Amino acid sequence: MTAESYALILANGAYPSRKILVAFARHAGLIVAADGGADAALRFRIKPDVIIGDLDSISPETLDRFAKSGVTVKHLARQTDTDLEKAILHVKRRGYRKALVAGATGGMTDHTFGNLSILLRHAADMRPVCVDPHYRIDLVTGSVELPVVKGSRVSLMPAGGPCVVSVSGLRYKLKRNRLAFGEKEGTCNTAVSSSLRIAVHEGWLVLFREFDLCLFDDFLLQEESLD
Repeated sequence: MTAESYALILANGAYPSRKILVAFARHAGLIVAADGGADAALRFRIKPDVIIGDLDSISPETLDRFAKSGVTVKHLARQTDTDLEKAILHVKRRGYRKALVAGATGGMTDHTFGNLSILLRHAADMRPVCVDPHYRIDLVTGSVELPVVKGSRVSLMPAGGPCVVSVSGLRYKLKRNRLAFGEKEGTCNTAVSSSLRIAVHEGWLVLFREFDLCLFDDFLLQEESLD
């Protein structure tokens, strides 16, 4: 495994197109299906390395097919963590500190909130990135400069408590603004530049950037064409 290697985790929610997901799978060092995420893997014709969870969501047909094809199945019946967290813990034990999580949003709203909470819980010692049909979602703290498509939608939400944030490159700039759930959010902003300069002075920020392949140079080869 190289320093740039990442794990692809398939959860049981909404996905980008098959073509894009297959490209992510092709470059991943490890593919882990979290329970019912294996059904999505089969639908997209992606073979995971591991299926993990309490196995109450995966269809028996999918489980049987992958097990017969040599996929490792880890049945963890414990209910103290979710299937997604079981998958995250597995990739961390395998030495990965960078994970692309597909299918963590969509479906039941409580699952989406819960999944983002789980990712925040592990963001201090790994870098989880979510991808769905609409957004790339990152958990941000400290100071970073990130690419964005000019004219695209950008939203910022506090994670796990209030955060104080400054951002340039947006129509509505933020300068040490305090974002807090139930108090103030930063949704529905617009990029006016090709990059965002973000400083999170306190807490953690959930950054939503409207989906575009140019945002994924850290996961896909720049020269790769998906046309």
